[in-house]
Amino acid sequence: MRKLLIIAGLAVMAFLFCREKKSYDISIVEKSVLPAGVDKYMTTVSKNLVSVRENLSECYIAFLDKDPKVTDGKVVMSWNIATSGETSNAAIINSELADSTFTSCLTGKINQVVFNPPPSSAKSIKEEFNFIKKIEGK
Repeated sequence: MRKLLIIAGLAVMAFLFCREKKSYDISIVEKSVLPAGVDKYMTTVSKNLVSVRENLSECYIAFLDKDPKVTDGKVVMSWNIATSGETSNAAIINSELADSTFTSCLTGKINQVVFNPPPSSAKSIKEEFNFIKKIEGK
């Protein structure tokens, strides 16, 4: 009986390990929401967000795994960068992708990012991300 349970357990593990995982071709485009007269540091932060896309894509892929009716949309976020470079208070200002797990994941990922410290004082950031699920063949 014990051997049978072990074999059944191994079969279930093999099934879970080998089952097909969904794969998506996605794009995340960020657009800075910078006011006029912005300092050089804020422009640098915007450019450094390219490296954040991979973290945010994890949230987006988990969202797509739920097979939502709406798969593309803009999310406007805000957060603070402390004088140490650490982020805090990430928040969703507006989202066309209404899913609390997705938006919570996004804010969590942003709060984990550490930027280069600002030269003088803490900074408030506002950024727009456009999440796009690409259609195969296009």
